[in-house]
This record gives sequence, structure tokens and C-alpha cells, in this order.
Amino acid sequence: MQTLLREKLYHRDIFLPKWFVAPTEKVTITYGEHAKRESRADLHGEIRLPKSITLARFEVIEIGVIGDRVSKILFRGRLDERRDLCIVLIPGEWFAKTCWVNLRFDRHATLNAAKYERQ
Repeated sequence: MQTLLREKLYHRDIFLPKWFVAPTEKVTITYGEHAKRESRADLHGEIRLPKSITLARFEVIEIGVIGDRVSKILFRGRLDERRDLCIVLIPGEWFAKTCWVNLRFDRHATLNAAKYERQ
């Protein structure tokens, strides 16, 4: 019988494990259909999806962990003069599960802390 492990979520404003080291390299991104669809329908205008990004220029907002493996990373970084790109990537594959835009000055305080691990 296979045991399914739950994905644990960690947020930078609550707790990130000490063992986590944010990747910094330049990566080529593969976009899934969901990410492409979201980029065309974003509230703040269509997103021109970059073919590659340098991760050191992006902030890590959230990570997902399954077992001892980082399953996803939410990055936020500058897209243009007024918008930031938020993109959820699967590390190693650099597959974009989804993406959206936040206005650069928007640091919305709607965080649901209950869904994140604290240690």
C-alpha cells in the first residue's frame, strides 16, 4: 500500500525551514496550459511570459514540501515598471504551474496564516 504524503506549505513571513536554500541560477521555463491561460486573462493585463528568468532577482514567497523534497516554489519579481510577476515553479524541471501579476506597490495583507507550517 502506497502512503500519500501531504504537501506542507511554508511562507517567508511565517517560517521557512533553515535547510531551504533559494535557487539563484538563470532557468528556462516551460509553461503548462494553466499558466498560459492565466497569463492571457490576468486582471492587470496580459502577461508576456519570459522564456527564462534569473531566480536571484526574484523573492521566494512560499515553498511546498512533500516528504524531504521541495515540490514547488512561489517566486515574485519585477515584470515591468508597474507590475510584479508571481510564478509557481517546480524546481529542477522549472515547469510553471501557474502565474499572475501583482501591482509592484501591492503588498496585500490577506495572508491566511492557518495554512502554513510554523516549524
